[in-house]
Amino acid sequence: PDLPSSTGPQTYARNYLEKLIQIPFRIPPLGVTETKIYVTLLLIGAELEENDPEFGKLISAARDRLKRPWSGETIDATLIKETMGGKTTLASQALILSEQISPILANGTFGNPRQIKRFLNALKLRKRTADARGFGDVIGIPILAKLMLAEQFMQRLFEQIAHKAVLSPDGICEELNQLE
Repeated sequence: PDLPSSTGPQTYARNYLEKLIQIPFRIPPLGVTETKIYVTLLLIGAELEENDPEFGKLISAARDRLKRPWSGETIDATLIKETMGGKTTLASQALILSEQISPILANGTFGNPRQIKRFLNALKLRKRTADARGFGDVIGIPILAKLMLAEQFMQRLFEQIAHKAVLSPDGICEELNQLE
């Protein structure tokens, strides 16, 4: 608060960090390919044990694909079958969701991994809240994720959906099926 307004807190903080860190390092934003891999790994990893050997194989394979993001190779069904063994159903569901939401997440968050992770954490929290309140079986994660994307990045669309749901006697927006 004591900084002169001409300096500003952001400029002051940047100058301070430049004195501490002598080598500039810029982390490029994630593209759609990297976001798909990142989201898929986060979704699968959230459901598995930390040291799961099959997940470790998938991470290694994903790292190989991340070495050439311009090639467009992401995690696909073939890679999941090769690496995940008995956990292909779980991994396949994560893959489908990742393919549906990653392009919007990559563009909406400008490829910021922290914001992508924050979105996925909020998704898990909302799903668990619905489960705890007794209606989690009615709410599918893919639809919840898409509604949350609309809420965050397409506010007018989300408000229209919410308005229709509020006016409906059963709380369902019929247009959602058409959008899906």
